Amino acid sequence: MEIQELKDQLSEYDFENASTKELLLLNIVELLIKKVEDLEEENKSLKTEIRKLKGGNDDPDIKGKSKGAKKFDKKNKNSNKPKPKGWKKKSKNNSLKIDKEVPLAVDKSKLPNDAVFKGTREKIIQGITFARNNVKLKIERWYSPSENKYYEAEISTNHQDQFSKDLQAFIIMLSTKGNMGHDKIIELLESIGAEISTGQIERILNKNNDKFHEEMNEAFEVARDLVGFMHTDDTGARHQGDNWFTSVFCNHLCTMFKTTPRKNRLTVIQNLIGRDDIEFLIDKNTIKAIKKSKVGKLYEEMLSTMIGQKFSSEEDLEAVIKVKYPKIVEQKLTQIKVAAAYAWLKSKGIILIKALITDAASQFASIVDIHALCWVHEIRHYTDLNPKLSQFKNILEEFTDKVQLFYQRLKQYQENPKKKEAKKIQLEFDNLFSTKTEYEALNKVIAQTKKRAEGLLVVLEHPEIPLHNNHAEQQIRPYVIKRKIQFGTRSEDGLRSRDTFMSINMTCKKLGLSFYHFLRDRLLGTGEIPSLAEVMRTKMTVTA
Repeated sequence: MEIQELKDQLSEYDFENASTKELLLLNIVELLIKKVEDLEEENKSLKTEIRKLKGGNDDPDIKGKSKGAKKFDKKNKNSNKPKPKGWKKKSKNNSLKIDKEVPLAVDKSKLPNDAVFKGTREKIIQGITFARNNVKLKIERWYSPSENKYYEAEISTNHQDQFSKDLQAFIIMLSTKGNMGHDKIIELLESIGAEISTGQIERILNKNNDKFHEEMNEAFEVARDLVGFMHTDDTGARHQGDNWFTSVFCNHLCTMFKTTPRKNRLTVIQNLIGRDDIEFLIDKNTIKAIKKSKVGKLYEEMLSTMIGQKFSSEEDLEAVIKVKYPKIVEQKLTQIKVAAAYAWLKSKGIILIKALITDAASQFASIVDIHALCWVHEIRHYTDLNPKLSQFKNILEEFTDKVQLFYQRLKQYQENPKKKEAKKIQLEFDNLFSTKTEYEALNKVIAQTKKRAEGLLVVLEHPEIPLHNNHAEQQIRPYVIKRKIQFGTRSEDGLRSRDTFMSINMTCKKLGLSFYHFLRDRLLGTGEIPSLAEVMRTKMTVTA
């Protein structure tokens, strides 16, 4: 019997009158069908891979026509999309800056005798000048025999180096905003007669960027403290041939990228305070945190004998712990480090952040007082289920609709929060996610959602905190695209500069600044554009 025949026969089965044992068997059949289909897909993939290894061709991945697909019509491609309320098409010409005005006169010889002058008609044409601009400086030199010293004319900041600051800003923009590799940048510049090498591009992109690092770090701290919450997410990265992790921390003022070799709680703390040189203190707060984390009495007793001790690095703390417990589990070791780091931060009066919005990854747990979880990510757990039996599909569809309605309920509450309403919503959540269905895989997801109630219902106490983490996923997407095009980094300077320039680029966009003009301003040292931190403070003052 084919799988499809089995599905068709089971679709006629009456679930309502099924016994507990029958439901158990149906869930086992559902699981086995899924495994068979997964194995068939894997087998097909392996056969294709073997054929390729033998020198054969790969099968083209052509998608079949989806059921119910409508014929594409260019004229009506957006007809089903509702336009935003109050939307009106705006004239782009009103905001354009004019660089040059050219008067055009009519050839009077072509005019009839009765023609009367009626003024002018305006037409705006957008253009760009992209050309080589090599400058040869003839620098006056004067010599003083009495001082045995030469005096030369001053060289402008723009022409201090072999390449002008304008060109340096352009190269950084091409790499960061345009995702262009070194070879493509060279190819583009050579097309207009400029000459530059890979090594020279490396130096422009990666060297002498301390002022950019410092300004971005300051901006991140200001955005963190002004807004009070951050979205965060992470993705894979490659550095010096190894697998690293790039994390993004963002809100409506700022986007900050940090690439690190690990992604545990300690790394999150270091990223949030914007520094790697944190210390570790063993005190009463450390012991209290260890008890709360249930690390174990053995470790509590050991740390109790170390009260008052401070360690300048995690390696030093780890070495002391491993003298007594060399086989300590990595997870417990990290929990001790996090507790000791928190104790040191508290002793220095350093506050991390009010709240984090995440996708429930383990490294973000217990980092801050308010840990909000993403509802879009939570709903995805339900939409990712793919039941094979039609009865289970109906059950899933019905329950997913209820979850979506509850999410809309939270959105409405966020717009108009009331304490009485919050209690009702809490009760609705408990009732909805206590549901038991005939579909066992769905029951497991429902149970997991209920366990995450505290993070999913943060909005009831803090309606200012977003319900989803879409912002972080959107902000990290350009970094993923850059990784696919430019792959990884090779030097520490290159790694740090990539993070910083990507952060500045995304932050400038949020603050309404031109990334290129910002780079040029900082490289020339003109200071016409205020610091990113100052722009953020002004923006928050205006919107307050």
